[in-house]
Amino acid sequence: MAPVVASFELRSHRTRTDVGVFAFGVVVSAMAWLSDLPPALAIFVWGFFGLGGVLVLLGPVFRPVVLRVDADGVALHWGFGRAPRVVAWADVETVVSWRGNGMRWVGVVASADYRRRAGLEGGRSGRWLDRAVGMPVSRTVTTWDGPADELKALVAAVWRFAPDTPWADLSHPDHHATPDRPSPA
Repeated sequence: MAPVVASFELRSHRTRTDVGVFAFGVVVSAMAWLSDLPPALAIFVWGFFGLGGVLVLLGPVFRPVVLRVDADGVALHWGFGRAPRVVAWADVETVVSWRGNGMRWVGVVASADYRRRAGLEGGRSGRWLDRAVGMPVSRTVTTWDGPADELKALVAAVWRFAPDTPWADLSHPDHHATPDRPSPA
């Protein structure tokens, strides 16, 4: 009997930026209530900055799992109330990560057939990302900020479930990695 391999989950983390946005929202909201602003404007400022800061801080509560790797494939979790997008291993061409605009991105390059079946072809919404990365990754990647050892654990999990799947960390000049040539991440 073959051993059962558990799935791997890449989890959300709060960052210093999240805490800073929350603190900024609290300060601006307090200033709005303590100043001579009209009540309607003070409520707007509180709602925009105060509530916005709270929502940023609660991000990991709304989306605790960013990405899951298991025997079925890669599941990208989009957040509260939205079903994850599952890309089967047969449709995964490359697992990718890179750092850009102050964030780390993780996800997959899905096959053209999957992109067509899932309705990811066409449209202008993600062309800018595809052009910037040089691969068709729009709507099959997500942002994540966490420690580098979790990214290495993700690489190990990908190779445990699909050993022939390449990994590309586009942040490095020598960005393609395989199980016998580990990722520089």
